[in-house]
Amino acid sequence: MGYGISIKLNDANDFTFSAMHNTLTLVSNTDNLIQSIKILLKTGIGEIRTFPNFGIDMPLLLDRTLSNDNIKNAVYNAIIKDPRVASIDKIKISKVDRVLNIAVQLTSTDGTVLDFRDSTPW
Repeated sequence: MGYGISIKLNDANDFTFSAMHNTLTLVSNTDNLIQSIKILLKTGIGEIRTFPNFGIDMPLLLDRTLSNDNIKNAVYNAIIKDPRVASIDKIKISKVDRVLNIAVQLTSTDGTVLDFRDSTPW
C-alpha cells in the first residue's frame, strides 16, 4: 500500500505553490502520511459531512479537566483508523499554558517507523 499524493500545505494550512514551476506543490510518501495525521488531529469528528468518521472528538480534547490518558486514547482512536497505520507505538501528551503538545511514534503498514509532533491550542 502506498502513502498517496496530496497538495502540500504550509504552516497556515494553505496550499503551497511553486512559482518556479507555476504549479501546486505535492507531497507524497511518508510526508503525505504525516500531513494527513496533522489534518486529522485538527478536524473535529463529523466536520466533513462526506467523511463523518474522519477527525477527532475536539470538544472532548478541549475539556481542560480531561486526563492525559483520555487524551491519548482519543488521539490513538483517531489515528489508528488510517489504513496506512499498522500500529501506534508511543503517544506523549503535554499541556503548556493553552497549548496541547502531541508526540506520536507509529509504524506504517510497510514497516516504516515515523515520529509525528504537533501542537494545538488548548
